[in-house]
Amino acid sequence: MPTYVTPKYLSNVFTCPYCDVTAKQKWYGRDNEVSAHLVSVSGREDRVLQFFGEVISDDAFTEWLFSKCENCGQIAVWHNDEIVHPFTCPVNEPNADMPESVRNRYIEASKVIALSPVSAAALLRLALQLLLKEVLQEESSGNIFQDIKKLKDRPIDSSLIKALDIIRISGNESVHPGTLNLNESKDDALYLFDLLNMISMLDHR
Repeated sequence: MPTYVTPKYLSNVFTCPYCDVTAKQKWYGRDNEVSAHLVSVSGREDRVLQFFGEVISDDAFTEWLFSKCENCGQIAVWHNDEIVHPFTCPVNEPNADMPESVRNRYIEASKVIALSPVSAAALLRLALQLLLKEVLQEESSGNIFQDIKKLKDRPIDSSLIKALDIIRISGNESVHPGTLNLNESKDDALYLFDLLNMISMLDHR
């Protein structure tokens, strides 16, 4: 199974936000402090840098860097240590023990959270339902609200119990898969990412 690696500043390898392939990345820019990590620019990369150099002042231009995917050749734009194009919101990598069906929803949600936290949360609730069914096996009721109660009865870490309590007390409607809660924020979705990773670490074999 291909490994999803969250795009990180000056990382040599991460999952490209364009082609979804985990590939080597080349870095371009003019920041002397990170010059050891950069390579010479030529051709297409030079034209990209020239464009940004024309629209951004020389002082501010040192805050911008560009990473190029060796698989698809697309260029991502970074300001300081954050990727700003394509528009994304980095999240933690899915746990290695996460089932593939859950991982697929997790990664899909990571791609849309920056544009629509509500959509990301809906995908993550679906992933949560799938994961609870995987963990509880025949004990699963197919209902997130009820399955959370059952999981809490197991000998699990206190931090996970606290996380599950926060989800449980929010009410059955807000955790129902397929339901769009228009009041959900990016922080709510990020919380669900963390919860899925925590549950994935449980022994569900």
